[in-house]
Amino acid sequence: MLENLNPQQLEAVKSTGTTAIIAGPGSGKTHTLISKVMYMVTEKGIPEDSILMLSFTRKAAKELRDRIKNEVNKDVYCSTIHAFVRKEILKPYHLAFGYKTKYIDIVPDAVLYTMICKKAHEIFGIVLELAPGYNKKNKTELKKTLLEWFNSNVGDVAMNTILNSTKKFSDPAVKSADYSKYLKNKVKAEMKFYSYITHDLTLYWAKTMLEEHPEIAREIANKYRHIFVDEFQDTNQIIYDLIKLLTKSGENTKNPATKDSKSGGEDEKSGGRSLTVVGDADQAIYQFNRASSKFLTESIKNDYKNVKNVTLSVNYRSTGEIVAGGNRYINGESHAAGRQKKAMTACRERGCPMVKCNAMAVPKIVNKALQEGCHYKDIAVLFNYMHLRGTNTYDYYTATFEENNIPYRVTDSREKDGYEEFLYTFLSYIKGKSSKNPYKTSYPLRVLLQYRDTITSKNIEAILNNEGSETHLKFKEEISSYVDKILEDPDTTWGEIFKKITEIYIKICTYNKEKEQIKEAQTTLKELATYLKLNELYIGLKNVYEMAEDLADAFDKGFGKATNDEDEVSIMTVHKSKGLEFPVVIYVDNEKEYGDEWTSVKEQAVNCHYVAITRAKDKLYRVEKEKVI
Repeated sequence: MLENLNPQQLEAVKSTGTTAIIAGPGSGKTHTLISKVMYMVTEKGIPEDSILMLSFTRKAAKELRDRIKNEVNKDVYCSTIHAFVRKEILKPYHLAFGYKTKYIDIVPDAVLYTMICKKAHEIFGIVLELAPGYNKKNKTELKKTLLEWFNSNVGDVAMNTILNSTKKFSDPAVKSADYSKYLKNKVKAEMKFYSYITHDLTLYWAKTMLEEHPEIAREIANKYRHIFVDEFQDTNQIIYDLIKLLTKSGENTKNPATKDSKSGGEDEKSGGRSLTVVGDADQAIYQFNRASSKFLTESIKNDYKNVKNVTLSVNYRSTGEIVAGGNRYINGESHAAGRQKKAMTACRERGCPMVKCNAMAVPKIVNKALQEGCHYKDIAVLFNYMHLRGTNTYDYYTATFEENNIPYRVTDSREKDGYEEFLYTFLSYIKGKSSKNPYKTSYPLRVLLQYRDTITSKNIEAILNNEGSETHLKFKEEISSYVDKILEDPDTTWGEIFKKITEIYIKICTYNKEKEQIKEAQTTLKELATYLKLNELYIGLKNVYEMAEDLADAFDKGFGKATNDEDEVSIMTVHKSKGLEFPVVIYVDNEKEYGDEWTSVKEQAVNCHYVAITRAKDKLYRVEKEKVI
């Protein structure tokens, strides 16, 4: 495998200690990482079970895992950061962090959001959705604001202002300046009481646990001595701190690292250590999640000794025109910010330059690509938006494609698939029912009911008290009575249970007119049923807690996630296109002006544009308002 590497890739493979690989688009990053693993295991004698590869997406983790198995025949632990933290830190050590039960219950953010609102009302008499400063936000925006407040210190001042306006709460032991902290602690205590954990909380609480229990950090660090982190430019402070805890807490028993606090260790046999991070500052597009490329460009150099920097600058994906166009764009926009100039070179032919056009020309572009031998699935329409659904642009393109009989598939930048969250929430409701504790059914049931568009926080209390509309009460009764039924029959198969849950979800999606979600659910259920052998397992043989963990493992490994195997044009956000490539890319630029000042907002917009350009292999079109082919 090493003979197929270029000099830059070979340097990255043989580098020891702490290595920062700056990998431009299409530069063979995955091939380089797999070659490095092979070199470490076969040439350096490093045990494969001491290697940990972390990524930010399930797709990337699955690709690394499958390719290492197929090309090197080694079983290396490849995982998303969230899945690793849940399985290797929270699951085995959660009792040390104040949890009281054997299992941790994975719940969607909607459960935590509901809990925050409910506790604020119980303690302070405040309806947050109606509070000044919050009541102008829609539910999605308010949910994001409250979760950000809970997971960090952002918003403490605003929350204190709101809670201080209450007349209900009075406790001389609590200062008014600490109301926000008081509410947060009450919600945290309730989360632990119910054994709940959300996707975002896994990282924050794992970091806190390792800081409070250095012996746990040391045990995990000594197990995984050689750590790889992909897409390091999308790291935030919590993830960076976790990586430091995992790389600096261990003890080098055979080959101790230098006593210098900045040491990253050496990868000589199993006694040493190594850290390999891979990323590209020009592809950092998750600033809205408090990610920053500074951890790749600055922090790692400050916190680790003798960092080896290797740049992969040969693009094997795109034509010369596309590569040159990407260089010109990113250098022209970001050079003023002091970033290193891009110098990607292409190994492919020159090809065609980027073509500017208007939206009306897109169907013609699709038909032209088909005439030149492409399939629909070879074409992607990319948007520089966070969310597509609900925008005029989304409505225009879907209507235009339907009018022109162009098959398409929409992939939006939602945090998690709606069907996956619904499954987790439904299982949480079953857990609550099986415990015969009415309090443990409250939050999951609230979230399940509010999947229907017409059930909101304003009428949820009436429905829970059996005072809502007949339609809503029938919906609640369908969920409740079905769970009662399956708990009475231990011979019910998990296949039957998941099928019924999916039927309920499809009913909701049909009512809400979400046809893409229906297709996603049907495809996902089929794959999950095969992988988890749902039709062969009875609820009496595998309890709901074990099934929830199996479900999480399946999703973490990339099973149960529908893939676009059908011949359809991909309509997606730039964020969802990360790591993908298409022969033909049609990039719809929102053409928003961000001014001359280099801000995080402008950086994300510029980087999104660069990522969109570099997804194209052969043809690139940029849709502008006033340009016509």
